[in-house]
Amino acid sequence: MNKRQFLKASLASIGALTTSSGLAGQLQIVNSMAEVNSAQRFGDHKAMVCIFLYGGHDSFNLVVPSTGNDYQDYARTRQSLAYQQEDLVGLNQTDTMDLGFHRNASALQQLFNSGRASIVSNMGPMLAPATKSELLSNSQLKPPQLFSHNDQQSLWQSGLMDTNNTSGWGGRMADLLMDANQRLPLSFSLGGTNQFQSGRIAQHYSMNSEGVEQFGGLNPTYDWN
Repeated sequence: MNKRQFLKASLASIGALTTSSGLAGQLQIVNSMAEVNSAQRFGDHKAMVCIFLYGGHDSFNLVVPSTGNDYQDYARTRQSLAYQQEDLVGLNQTDTMDLGFHRNASALQQLFNSGRASIVSNMGPMLAPATKSELLSNSQLKPPQLFSHNDQQSLWQSGLMDTNNTSGWGGRMADLLMDANQRLPLSFSLGGTNQFQSGRIAQHYSMNSEGVEQFGGLNPTYDWN
């Protein structure tokens, strides 16, 4: 997706928020309730935004070794996928390995270098820390259905190793934070329904760039014959 497509989809979602029947009024209520609750319990307001690319982003081509032998090892491993060294912008960090972003991600570089962004690396759906030899010798340490793309998408959203689990770690967080008498969802999705925001108790409000998702079976104009 290029920048123009991203902006188009984002603006379409914003338009849906303002035009969907009754939703604009509900969002005003959400804001009012949030202000009251925040004043009673919190001194500020923070929100978590999840941009989940369903495995469509190569992290090894985001945070890249940028100098010396480390870059040469990276370039040899990535071959034709490797970035040119002159296309990398450096990160201010104290690790022994110099790291950088591609220059097209210079906005992220500025956030990182100003202390406003962090990188959480070497993480994923693992049962326990393991060495390469342990992973090769013990299949029990591996995530279930390891090379199934759909299953790994689900595991990343659930945060659990149980492939039968239907809740997500964002939704379970909402379970803990929601008020007992809360009338409106704690979280909203502009990317349709998803497992990440599904809680055991809390539910999220879902929509996409076309507006609020509809249930075709409830459409009285649909001819089922």
